[in-house]
Amino acid sequence: DHLVFTGSTGIGRRVAAAAAENLTPTTLELGGKSPAIVCPSASMNKAVKAIAYGKFMNAGQTCIAPDYVLVPRERTIECAEMIIGEARRAYPDRGPDYSSMINERAFDRLTAAITEAELGGAKVLRHPAPSDRARRVLPPVVVIDAPQESVLMREEIFGPVLPVIGYDSLADALDWVNSHPHPLALYVFA
Repeated sequence: DHLVFTGSTGIGRRVAAAAAENLTPTTLELGGKSPAIVCPSASMNKAVKAIAYGKFMNAGQTCIAPDYVLVPRERTIECAEMIIGEARRAYPDRGPDYSSMINERAFDRLTAAITEAELGGAKVLRHPAPSDRARRVLPPVVVIDAPQESVLMREEIFGPVLPVIGYDSLADALDWVNSHPHPLALYVFA
């Protein structure tokens, strides 16, 4: 009588199209590219702890996980290094508290997206634990200045990969968010 779908925007479009053929009412709860904005006045320590927790819980596979971080440009590297440091602290040995990717397709998609960003000039900070495709384990990754046209910046990530982007003014950060499709969530640290 009614279809409820929670998932990605791309799959949501396919679900909606299939439901439309049968005139089935739908409720779509779709993810998206939910930003975290670190304002100049924010406590970087508090912001980083919250962002890392929200991003790396369940290996980033939650629909409200931060999908990228906007931070004052002069603090971009500091913020990125603090986030990967927090991930190392929370998951020191990639033990039983760290989740696997849902399937090999998701693992391969993110591995390719990281490589694409790195080849496009982004700086990549990796958790020291090794990736394991057989077990679908992808340790946390922070990407500094991923190219705007890269998969990481176009599509919902839904995994343990977090782009960090510098901004020059808070107005620039807000313009960035407003120039993209509406996110499911938005996190502001001030």
